[in-house]
Amino acid sequence: MYPDSIFENCKQVSRRCILTKEHKAAVLEFIDANLSAAVVKVTKHLLKRFSDLKFSRSTVYNFIWNGTPI
Repeated sequence: MYPDSIFENCKQVSRRCILTKEHKAAVLEFIDANLSAAVVKVTKHLLKRFSDLKFSRSTVYNFIWNGTPI
């Protein structure tokens, strides 16, 4: 199973989690369907699917490299 590092590990009191389990599922689904997708494409996919979501590409990058096993 995939670790929930950036999705639920928000230890800062004043900051809430940016990505939820629903966002995590969307990222994993997109990566599974597009194994060679760049971070920019994954970010664009999330922004299309969740128009009210605001995050940086580095959030997606960190998830791809640190949050999922290769």
